Amino acid sequence: MPKPEYRILDFEDQFSTIYGDTIEIPANTMFWRGYDPTYPTISSRPAYYGTEETANSYLIRKGHRLGMFTNTRKLELLDVRFLKALLKQLFESIQDTTDLTAHERELIMSTTAAFGLCSLGHQIRLLKYIFSKNLKNLQGLPELEKLYNPKAAFEAQGVRVAETVNDGYTMAFLKGLFKGVAHGFISPRMETPYHIEKKGFLNPEMIIFDPAASGIQLLDPSINLQNVPTLSIYELMFKGRYHIVSLDYKTLHSTFYMSYGGGSRQKYLHPLDEFDEYMDSDNKYIRKLYKDGYKIGLKMNSKRHIFSAEPPVPNTPINPNMFRGLELE
Repeated sequence: MPKPEYRILDFEDQFSTIYGDTIEIPANTMFWRGYDPTYPTISSRPAYYGTEETANSYLIRKGHRLGMFTNTRKLELLDVRFLKALLKQLFESIQDTTDLTAHERELIMSTTAAFGLCSLGHQIRLLKYIFSKNLKNLQGLPELEKLYNPKAAFEAQGVRVAETVNDGYTMAFLKGLFKGVAHGFISPRMETPYHIEKKGFLNPEMIIFDPAASGIQLLDPSINLQNVPTLSIYELMFKGRYHIVSLDYKTLHSTFYMSYGGGSRQKYLHPLDEFDEYMDSDNKYIRKLYKDGYKIGLKMNSKRHIFSAEPPVPNTPINPNMFRGLELE
């Protein structure tokens, strides 16, 4: 039987947003993560994977190991920015919140705060509510408050906030919500002033909702990587069915794709790994959060159409008097 031809996924290769489709990661792609050999290396819990350098930066526990992994079959991943658009659309579609349980309302707030699905001001209020008993532990909150200007003509958008317990709860929800839709999501390096421990940036990475069911395997560390080629995420985005949209105005330029039809040297445990440790320690509160999050995700998955290959097109008429007297260049 011939040996697999591996390629290393280049997470540092910045890529423009893709809406309306998934990014396919072909089988036998290589990536890394740190793990605790005391527990199963590959489980059904959401886990992060990234570059060797990123994974090594999370190795702070005694006995933790750096693992080289691969996928035995292709992975269908959502661009995190498309994921955010889907979540906003889902939550905004819930017109009547009276039929939501307290857990469901809290989970929507947790997910909104984690991904910054709202304005910065609302995100700050949500974080203060969610962590009301532990505000002193939110070291990045003052940085968000510095950015918040209630008198601004256009309020800043919320940012990614990866707090351990809230993130674990949210990922369990996403696992249930996107079951049968995507294996996970992938993120480029993202600016987020909240994470002062990472100098205001989150490392590029992918989150796999269920590594065991997705065919993730640990590789032999003796594999020679000298001649293994890299695989650009940018390359993977071109499956022959994308429309490139460019927006240009004076000095502003933006590009994204739609479907037809540097970080700190300090080491911090990844939020999902820390959440895993709580789960493995048989913390009943954490286990209940995880179970509730997954259960609610499955419930919303079964009730609503989460994902469509055709992105929604705005069709709301505008007030013709709105631009009266304005000269557009």
